[in-house]
Amino acid sequence: MKVGTLLEELSKFDYDDNLVLYFLKNDELKSCQLESIIDANYEDDEGFTHVELTIEETELWNSKTF
Repeated sequence: MKVGTLLEELSKFDYDDNLVLYFLKNDELKSCQLESIIDANYEDDEGFTHVELTIEETELWNSKTF
C-alpha cells in the first residue's frame, strides 16, 4: 500500500474520528493498537522508501467478545 492511498482513504473521515485496528488470523479478528510508525530508511528496487507500522495486542487480544 502506498502512503498516498492510505491518506486518501483516511481523508474521507473526520480528523477527530477514532481509528480501530484489527489483526486477521485464521478467519478471526483480534483487536490491536498502533505501537509505532517509523521510516524504515531503505529504498526498494523502484526507489521508494518504506514506512513501517507496528501494531501491538490490546487487553482484548485474546477475547472472543467482538
